[in-house]
Amino acid sequence: MSIVPTGSRGLEVGHASSWNTVFTSLLRKSHRYAWGNWSLDPAIRPGQLGFFSPTDFAFTPVVLLDDVPTETLASPTDWHYSSEEVTSTSSDVKFDGGYKDPTTGREVNIGLETTWTFKSMGTIMSLGSRNAQISVPNAAQVMQTRFDDIYAAASPQWRNGDGLVQGFGMITRVWTCLGCIHLGAMTQSSAFSIVGSIDGVVSMKGGDASMSLSGSYKNTKETGAFERYLFPSVPNATSQAQVAYMYEFATFDNEMVLSPWVGDIGTLKLNLTNVGSYIVDCKLTYDLPFEKDQTKSKTVTAGVDQSITDIPLEATNLRIALDFRLGNSQYLRIDKPLSAWYLGQGWLELSGYWPGDTNAKWL
Repeated sequence: MSIVPTGSRGLEVGHASSWNTVFTSLLRKSHRYAWGNWSLDPAIRPGQLGFFSPTDFAFTPVVLLDDVPTETLASPTDWHYSSEEVTSTSSDVKFDGGYKDPTTGREVNIGLETTWTFKSMGTIMSLGSRNAQISVPNAAQVMQTRFDDIYAAASPQWRNGDGLVQGFGMITRVWTCLGCIHLGAMTQSSAFSIVGSIDGVVSMKGGDASMSLSGSYKNTKETGAFERYLFPSVPNATSQAQVAYMYEFATFDNEMVLSPWVGDIGTLKLNLTNVGSYIVDCKLTYDLPFEKDQTKSKTVTAGVDQSITDIPLEATNLRIALDFRLGNSQYLRIDKPLSAWYLGQGWLELSGYWPGDTNAKWL
């Protein structure tokens, strides 16, 4: 399994994991290790064990690991993710006879109606008010310490001898919200409206300046068909609980923790792009748990891309020596490339034109 694709082309409308695939791709434009909780499943919480199916991007919870430490960090903000063809309008509404606002407890006579219009089938929208980030401190160490418990919770398909296969693991971090709206259009030219108090609706859709009000709404209406998930899930009420809309996940490769994890990693790979005129001799040296100073090398000519492949996942203390022929030399070091390189790949750009200066920078 690899990183989810971006965009909504080819979306299998009505299939929950397909909606989550598109939602996750939108989240990863700003948070590269994110997984989306499109269905607002309350099982998505730190310490939850489960797995990702090789055929889709849906998380299946198995069991909550007991006695897992967590820490909560206030993280007040709002978020707005949507496909390009989603538009919105808002207008005041009058409540004849008044309306008791669940968000503030006050009687209000004027409220707010916001309508979102979806031009195309398969387009999505996610928005809301975030209140906190809850994480497992030193998650990799916790998972290593609790490996026997995690292994016992895995079914045989996720076991590889005494180790585990990538894809089974633990949720390590979540971002929770006070109000949230997830909409996926199942028909063309569809529209969805939410009506409620000004404070309640603003908290639902994001925009509460205080970031402290719980979302609520009086009623909803729609034309066309939608896959829809709202928090809170019922009208005329707030929720005392909290739900995650986004999370991070860690897994194992045999007994080694991969954290955070967004897709299968077989080995590490260093990609070298030479945009200058120098020929560059690259020597890579790294340590393994029981073998020090392992080496690989590659020569990169001008205007050519090369890769150093099959670097073990366990490699640490990685040193890169770059000899620019007829120029100078440069040296780089990475303590833990598995943690530093997204999906196990590092990208290094080599530049400089003879007889001028040379440079190497991470992309």
